[in-house]
Amino acid sequence: MIRNATQKICGQLNGEGHVRVTGQRLRCCVCGCDTADGTDYVRLELTTEYVATRQWLGAHAACLNGVLAPGFSVEVHLM
Repeated sequence: MIRNATQKICGQLNGEGHVRVTGQRLRCCVCGCDTADGTDYVRLELTTEYVATRQWLGAHAACLNGVLAPGFSVEVHLM
């Protein structure tokens, strides 16, 4: 079960009515825990060609790896 999948993003509306993300981390959409201190935090952006809006999901990479289909994985490279 994915929790917090529709959590609000901290940001501001741009001129087109879209939210501009301001850098605040989202809760993990898999486990629901805070990601503030996580070193494996990833942010996923979902889009569709049919609508001009976007949805962002935050997650721990380890949590995502636990729910992805075999052959898919998330790896974090610190820069």
